[in-house]
Amino acid sequence: MRLLSIFLFLLSLGLAFGAPAQNEFVFAVPATGRITLGVFDKNGHLVRTLHALYDEEKFQVGLNGFISHWDGLDDSGKKVSPGIYHIRGYQIGEVAVSGEAFHFNDWISESGMPPISKIEDFEVLDGGDILLTAKTPTDSVFIRASIQDGTLAVEKSPPVDQTGPARQKLTELSGQPAEAFHSIDAFGDTILGASADGVWISQNGTTPRKIDLPARVESVSLVNGESFWFVGNSSDSTQPPVVGEADFNGEILRALPYESGDPAPKKIRATQSGFVVLEELPGTQRLRSLTRDESGEWVVDWEKTIRQSERFGFSNGEVTADAGTAPQLDSLRFRLEENPLTGERETITIRAAIDANGTRLVTEDGLPLLLVSDQPGVQRAVIHRGKSPDSIRLLQSNGAAVEEFLIEGLRHILPLNAGQIEIH
Repeated sequence: MRLLSIFLFLLSLGLAFGAPAQNEFVFAVPATGRITLGVFDKNGHLVRTLHALYDEEKFQVGLNGFISHWDGLDDSGKKVSPGIYHIRGYQIGEVAVSGEAFHFNDWISESGMPPISKIEDFEVLDGGDILLTAKTPTDSVFIRASIQDGTLAVEKSPPVDQTGPARQKLTELSGQPAEAFHSIDAFGDTILGASADGVWISQNGTTPRKIDLPARVESVSLVNGESFWFVGNSSDSTQPPVVGEADFNGEILRALPYESGDPAPKKIRATQSGFVVLEELPGTQRLRSLTRDESGEWVVDWEKTIRQSERFGFSNGEVTADAGTAPQLDSLRFRLEENPLTGERETITIRAAIDANGTRLVTEDGLPLLLVSDQPGVQRAVIHRGKSPDSIRLLQSNGAAVEEFLIEGLRHILPLNAGQIEIH
């Protein structure tokens, strides 16, 4: 009777907690950390990722370790062929990920900022700030930037075309088509326009007259009712471009000298105490705010530069915007610490993988080891060995800036072996 009572008691426990799950297995862990497990066929190919960076709390705890099971399906949801399959993976311990820097784009200094990749246009607002029309890797955006230091503030709706009425009035008075003027500005009843023929001004509704300047003017911006800033090029192609301020009679009041090889000015906008100028070189774009000090010297209040970096990478261990033909590593091998439970000590191959959810470090066969970044839209990632033997430097880009990470403590990844399961 006593044996029967025990049997009925055990049977009741089984009914209460359910029968063991199909293909259940138990595995022990040597320390604490996140757990990654995969199912491998007899040839060592990964057929199913069972647990991707799971916290230990997600597992049921048994007498001999954590309990899990496999339903016999592969990653596509199909039943695998009959045979012996091995369950193994890794426990990721004290591995640290730190963001080190943003490279080649001064507009981006932290995650979550608008991924500006090119300034298409800009205007100085009445309050003094700058409204940027900028491209991102996916679309165009309108962003307000501080006139004080260029830091980005809130997103704005598309700006109202302030030059539309002035353009229409100037074309009516001059009899020239609107497209003849590539740059127009207005201040009160004064309208200024630059065309291929020169600079034209209309005051108080008068017929436009030409202002003679010793330059081919690309961009104009009125300072007040008496002068204007301009970007111009000499008829001599060997001479550098010029940024200058002129009065309405064409007299040059002041100028900002440029040297050959400097980013060339493309567009200028006057401010209360100076001007903001957009400058370009092949592969480089710069926006600067300048004023003059008490001695009359030009002072750069701030500048923001964007460098094209589609071929970023490492060259002689240094981060570069264009690695050219310098070979970039696909993967790195590391010697792991010994698993104190099994005595196993493996050499692991680690590579970077990107998808819609961010950037990860994975094994050679794709088993996830570590989430590096959840930044969406990453287009490319490269790795390099860090200063310590168990560290990685990782660069990633979403097409706007290159972000650098340092991953340390990779020796604290411990191999796990959960045995094998036979599928009939």
